[in-house]
Amino acid sequence: DYKIALITSNMWYSWYNIDDENNKFKYNNGEDWVTVSIPGGAYNISDLNVELKRIMKSRGDNDEAITIVPNFNTLKSRVVITNGYKVDFAIAKSLRDILGFKSRKLEEDG
Repeated sequence: DYKIALITSNMWYSWYNIDDENNKFKYNNGEDWVTVSIPGGAYNISDLNVELKRIMKSRGDNDEAITIVPNFNTLKSRVVITNGYKVDFAIAKSLRDILGFKSRKLEEDG
């Protein structure tokens, strides 16, 4: 007879923080309101910022006009807006909750 015992185990436990229920980002590029969907995944603030910039650039928009940065003191984020762009967090399925915002519109340096 043989017996085996497990002394230790390391397992990854992770989940998507962005999914179809909270992946919408709406911004105004100075001419039009644009709603984009962030693909589901496990994002930190920096990764979310990179993905948003990638999507904006692929649409021909100024990817430097909106930047999402972490605020480690509040465990929320800050959205820096320039060049006349705007952000609308008042839409359904918005990223607002994951970023720490209430339902509202932001203009430059919100």
